[in-house]
Amino acid sequence: MPIIAKISAALILLIASINLNGQTTISPAAKVEIYLIKKLNNTDSFPAIIDSHYFSPTKEDLADTAFIRDDEILGYVIYEDTIQKIISKLYGLLLTTSGQQKINMLKNITMWCGKKYAIVLNGEPLFGAYFWSRASSFQCTWVVSYAYYKDELTLRKAMPSRFWDNSKEDPRGNPALLNALKSTGRLFIR
Repeated sequence: MPIIAKISAALILLIASINLNGQTTISPAAKVEIYLIKKLNNTDSFPAIIDSHYFSPTKEDLADTAFIRDDEILGYVIYEDTIQKIISKLYGLLLTTSGQQKINMLKNITMWCGKKYAIVLNGEPLFGAYFWSRASSFQCTWVVSYAYYKDELTLRKAMPSRFWDNSKEDPRGNPALLNALKSTGRLFIR
């Protein structure tokens, strides 16, 4: 038996024995995705509201398939050294070209309540947000992203920022999300 085959077999046995003894487990890579919300709530129709607000999506609220798949998310950027830091940190998702095109092609984004989506980690919704039209003059008190963008999908703190719902914790720095992205080499702090 060649030396490489012996070394390979020994490594496989070593890894298997470590796992069988429970000393080490290999966890699957974290999967971060964006899901559209499949239905609107009764309060999301005009003229019931003229702005959009906090919502916490459940698994049942999610569309059947991911709108932006994990392999289309290249990274998550936190900008700490900016003038905007006075108001809040800036957060942005870096997407592949196909991910960018999907967002830019979104249809039926209402001017008064945007289009709801969720940031999802390993099948569990972490927080909800809104794709928003740049042409809208309506306010949003929660996390919002412009539905048409170039280069980076910014997760903004309300629209305009002075309307942020201070009674809720800012979800953009969710520790589970940050740890997942860090573990997959996709967290960048600038």
